[in-house]
Amino acid sequence: MSSITWMEAALRKNGLRVRKVKGWKTRERPGTFAPRGVMFHRTTSGRSDGNAPLLGFVVEGDVDATPPLYGPLCNVLVARNGTAFLVAAGRASHAGAGGPWRNIPEDSGNAYLIGVEVENDGVGEPWSSELLQACDVVFATLLLGLGRRSGWLVGHKEWAPGRKSDPNIDMTKYRRRVSAEMRTLAQVDLPPR
Repeated sequence: MSSITWMEAALRKNGLRVRKVKGWKTRERPGTFAPRGVMFHRTTSGRSDGNAPLLGFVVEGDVDATPPLYGPLCNVLVARNGTAFLVAAGRASHAGAGGPWRNIPEDSGNAYLIGVEVENDGVGEPWSSELLQACDVVFATLLLGLGRRSGWLVGHKEWAPGRKSDPNIDMTKYRRRVSAEMRTLAQVDLPPR
């Protein structure tokens, strides 16, 4: 089982506000986790709901849903003010059915992709420059930590076309932003493997 506990130091080193959710270093779903890339999601929280209204939900999931949603539902939650909440260092239930994409087999995104949820209602809420800048740093840092280029950032809508529409951002243009950010950031120091 792989772990991405290195992301705490890396995100802080690259200037982000980071908050640890209690138990994040050991939180994971059962199964293999060998991340090769990163998936961009957006929540559906209302603009008036606050900064990180779905934090509890992405940590715990909703076992009463049909079918049940078992947490964690992402590895990182980026709040509206740009704070990165560390949710899980292991496998999270975020990708769902989809793919294949690159060398990631069909329906195996949870095993091979770090999931990042970003607070946005998805129905017209503007992406603030502060929030997008924080996202640029989050995605660039995670990709640097994986030793990947920006082409390894996938939108949920690209993983599951027709089933998902998030994020409501042009991913081709957004990957160019992340690529530019990667050139300016500090390299990620990884623990020995």
